[in-house]
Amino acid sequence: MVKAKKGFFFTLASLVLLVLVYSSIQYKISYLEEQSKIYKENIRLLSYELIFSQLGKEKIEDYLRVPFYYALMKLANHTALNPIRDNPRDEFLHLRLAFEELVERGESHPAHFRGDPLVYSPQEIDSNTIQGLRQKLSRNLEENGLVLNNFDVEIGELRLKDAFSVEVDGRVSLSISDIYGTSTLEFSERFLIEVPLEGMPDPLVNSYLFEEGFGGVRNIYPAVYRNAKVQKPQLKETSDLGQGWFYGVLVSFPPSQNDLLKAENKILVGTFEQISTYPERDKFGAYVITTIPPDGFDGYGKPFIVLDGFSLSSWRGNAVVNNKGEKTMFFREEEGEMRAYGIEMVRDSFICNYYFSTSKNVVFNEGNRGAPSFLQRMLENREQKSDPNNGIFSFLVSVEYGGFLNPTLSENSKLDFEFVKDLEGEILVGLPACKNPSMCSLPVSTTRIPRVVITSQNIDSLKLDPLEYPSGG
Repeated sequence: MVKAKKGFFFTLASLVLLVLVYSSIQYKISYLEEQSKIYKENIRLLSYELIFSQLGKEKIEDYLRVPFYYALMKLANHTALNPIRDNPRDEFLHLRLAFEELVERGESHPAHFRGDPLVYSPQEIDSNTIQGLRQKLSRNLEENGLVLNNFDVEIGELRLKDAFSVEVDGRVSLSISDIYGTSTLEFSERFLIEVPLEGMPDPLVNSYLFEEGFGGVRNIYPAVYRNAKVQKPQLKETSDLGQGWFYGVLVSFPPSQNDLLKAENKILVGTFEQISTYPERDKFGAYVITTIPPDGFDGYGKPFIVLDGFSLSSWRGNAVVNNKGEKTMFFREEEGEMRAYGIEMVRDSFICNYYFSTSKNVVFNEGNRGAPSFLQRMLENREQKSDPNNGIFSFLVSVEYGGFLNPTLSENSKLDFEFVKDLEGEILVGLPACKNPSMCSLPVSTTRIPRVVITSQNIDSLKLDPLEYPSGG
């Protein structure tokens, strides 16, 4: 019996020892598995940290630029009929607040507008707001076993960098942790993001278009040569001999058969002898004579300018080449002498609807300096606003914007804010419908080509003086 008891206790002790050993092994296995999970989460978090370190400030600013651009574009379009309220102490207060609200959640408060507030669709909120970006990021992190603690974008300021770009500054903060809370990634960085205005709707012009029932919208496309000083006529040559004024394509002697097509709108260039003996000379609208003619020469009753030794090869620059690659000239009598100009950049600004920036010496709006800036064009009373540094302007072509569709509207093309305010002014020569004296004398209703009219103070301010329609025809 004693031996049997010893065998029983030995067996029992062995069993307990095995259970303890098994339990110890299972605990160690569980511990190792748990440590492995934590290790895996740390590796995953480290990978996100590596991603964010590779993203850097520049990449994050690229992501934020999307909701910033979208909010400005939506505001520019919405404020055509629902302008932003002005604030006497802070001109852009309501604009900044509306912008911040749209960037964050896609819904602006009604108090910011003279009219309806701006609210995004659910799809726009999902794609073009911080709220939508936050939700996407949170879902993505959860799928990978991580938690988004916070993702905040604080906007400090919205301002013009220059006439054709806006700056937004502020701070972005991001916090991510693993599901166990053992490791956390923190990211906080200031940003200064530039948003280009190219392609943005023009609220000032579109307010007119919408109110008058036109279907299209006007968008801002800056000229390559943006400054009003650059687009002014460039004086190229002067002479003591000549008469009248004319704008046209220059044709070298002898002209080809193609040169004779619509020759009444062209300027024949040649010596006095060449032109005086050329049987088809009367088909041309004007002459540039490259040798001194005899006393009393009257240009055969046509406008002409004498430029001794002139050649087309010396007539160079952007101001003298049109969009077809042809060389052009505008000449006229001015202050007792003949002056020849290149005016193609002025014509581009009109024909192509380019936008230009104004400078401090430009006087608009009854003595205020500068035209309305892009941000000012969103405000109430926008046509009365002015910015001496960042104002912008373009020409409105009346045939395109109602001059022949509605008899109560102007038949003349004008600077955009002068068009909206229905201001009258002086006809500019050298532009469509007024390239020569005979065209200027034709009624607009006959030609169906609108003349360009600008108030006298802005003709002076934009240095367009030589283009002013000369009194007496």
